[in-house]
Amino acid sequence: MTQPERTPPMTKRQQLLAFARPGQKIRYNEFKSLIEHFGFRLASINRLHNIFVHDKLPSLINLQNIKGDVKAFQIRQFINLIYRYQLRASDEAALNETSALPREPGL
Repeated sequence: MTQPERTPPMTKRQQLLAFARPGQKIRYNEFKSLIEHFGFRLASINRLHNIFVHDKLPSLINLQNIKGDVKAFQIRQFINLIYRYQLRASDEAALNETSALPREPGL
């Protein structure tokens, strides 16, 4: 008997793009963990607004924890940021620095 092929685990980028599908929800804590893998850190909290910054970017990310979920437009904004600035997740660090990242999806 042959062993069934194992699918490799999803990268953080693949997980993020899966959450960006229409109608898909993501829990705040899951999304927070994902953006931290891209180098963002929590800078301040102001009621519902959690501000994340990145040491190498002028842009910041404003997340709202609404009943434990993140709003869909905030996921799209983050995806646009990672493609605009060619950010890599921690699990993509092993990739060659000169290799191109996938093109931005039509979000």
